[in-house]
Amino acid sequence: MSENLKRIKTFVLYKSIFLILLSFSISAQSNKSYLEYSKKDGLPSNIVYCITSDKNGFLWIGTDAGLVKFDGFVRRVYTIRDGLPSNDIFEIICDYSNRLWLTTIKSELCYIENDSVFTKKNSTLLKGVELKNVLPKYFQDPDSSIWISTTPFNIFRLKRNKLSKIEHTAKIVNAQNITEYNKSIYFIGNEFVLRYDLRKETFETLKNKNAYWSEGVSIIGDTVYYINKDNLISKNHISLFLSGGLISISNRWKLPLVDSSFWLLSQKGYKRISPYNLKEIDV
Repeated sequence: MSENLKRIKTFVLYKSIFLILLSFSISAQSNKSYLEYSKKDGLPSNIVYCITSDKNGFLWIGTDAGLVKFDGFVRRVYTIRDGLPSNDIFEIICDYSNRLWLTTIKSELCYIENDSVFTKKNSTLLKGVELKNVLPKYFQDPDSSIWISTTPFNIFRLKRNKLSKIEHTAKIVNAQNITEYNKSIYFIGNEFVLRYDLRKETFETLKNKNAYWSEGVSIIGDTVYYINKDNLISKNHISLFLSGGLISISNRWKLPLVDSSFWLLSQKGYKRISPYNLKEIDV
């Protein structure tokens, strides 16, 4: 393994957890109880990078030893033997058609559909995308289009099962994270933000000399929540985000909003936090 890949794995592992801890409140005093899943329950590893759910209610767990399909019991573990580019699964996104898009340590796009693994080798959908580096980023917008950014920075959009490249002239090496607000897609890099207006189909570069470093952004109404450089949750008016005031520390985007709560990934486990009862929380 190259030194670059070793550094990536070490970084992602530092930002990950070693067990899945799904916490829930069991009393008015906010006492906690935890369901703990590890190798003794059938997981291939205790090193867990990510987790999501699909439209059939299954949990999908990304580890350093494969992708796990889980419903309280391990139903299947996908590995390179099943066609995965790598056993290290860093991110999972479930799209509108219940496909699971995977970010692995290899420079190859991959998704799972109907329990089968697809890459460029067996999917005509992916043949037009060339990757030069690891860790592609995926994002699904409210119109169910899938956005893919690669390194060097190229943008692809999958709309109605048609993949097309979105041309741009921005002088940006990579856009480490992607999000959407008010019919615009925001590609968030470590120097500036690139905004793509979906209605006008035009790009705008947002540079803010006073931008804050962030490692996760979620937007609710006119408030933007983000993980700051001190690893705490902060909030500000949406105008900060719209002016390019939040740029990326890394390609780990870890402030997902699910079921009206933030689900935070840390070495201490998963934390579920209400944005309406937010305190300064170390993540």
